[in-house]
Amino acid sequence: SGLQIGLPDVDRKLGGLFPGDLVVVGGRTSHGKTALLVSIALHASVQEGFGVAYLTLEMSAAAIFRRFLGARARLRLVALRGGALGASEFELADQTAEWLSRQSVTILDASDLGGKGADRLLLAAGATDAPVVVIDHLQEAVTEHGESRAYELGRFVGGLKDVAIRRGKVILLAAQLLRQADERKKPALGDLKESGGIEEKADVVLLLDYAIKRGVKDAKPGELIVYVAKNRDGGTGRVSARILPEYGLVLPSGRQPGEEPDWVASGGEA
Repeated sequence: SGLQIGLPDVDRKLGGLFPGDLVVVGGRTSHGKTALLVSIALHASVQEGFGVAYLTLEMSAAAIFRRFLGARARLRLVALRGGALGASEFELADQTAEWLSRQSVTILDASDLGGKGADRLLLAAGATDAPVVVIDHLQEAVTEHGESRAYELGRFVGGLKDVAIRRGKVILLAAQLLRQADERKKPALGDLKESGGIEEKADVVLLLDYAIKRGVKDAKPGELIVYVAKNRDGGTGRVSARILPEYGLVLPSGRQPGEEPDWVASGGEA
C-alpha cells in the first residue's frame, strides 16, 4: 500500500508513497510545514515501520528533537524550550526522549552535514540508509555554481528526484510560498518561491493554508487546510486537518480524544 502520511483523506488521494517519489510540502512561514513533517516522520517510523532521516537546515537538531518530543508527548514547545516543566511533565519528557532514542529516526542539522550546500545535501540524502528522507527546508539550501538562484534550486530538486529513484527513497521537501499567497483564497503552485523546476520534478505537491495566521475572518482555530495541488498518479483537492501549534502536532480532523494515532502518547504514556 506504500507509505501513508497519516492523514487518511490525503492518503486516499495519494494512494501511498513509493520508492522514487519526491513530495514537496509548501507553506508560508509558521503555517505548519515543520509540524506536518514531524508528524509524518513519527507516523512513518512508529506506525509504518520505516526508518526516517530528518535533515534540518533552518533549525538545530536539538530544536527539531524538541519538536518530536512535543508532538509525541503533547508537551508545550515553549515549555520544552525554556525548561518550564512541572515534575510530571519533566518525567514525561525524559521518558519520551528515551523512547525516541530507540526509534529509527535520525536528525541531522547543518553542522552535522558540514554546511547547507546543495551538493552536500544530495550526498547526505543518498548516503543514509533510511528509506524516508525529510529536508526542511529548500530555501535554506546554498547553491554554488554561479547560475540563477531559481535555476540552481531547480537543478537541486532534480538531483533529489534522481536520488529518490536511484536509492529507492521517499523524499519529502519543505518549501516556502511567496508572500502573495497570503492574499489569495487558497495557495497555488505558482506561489512556490523560486519555483524553477520544483513543481515539474515533484510527484506530489501539498500546499498548506493556516487561515487563522492570515487573519481570515471567521477562520476556525486549529484548522489546517492541505491542498493536494499536484498528484502525478491520482486526484487533487482540499483536505481539512487539525493543527495543535503549541505541541507542533498535525492530526486528522474529526478525531475525538482517545482516537489519536498510535504514535501520539496518551495518559502520561511515553
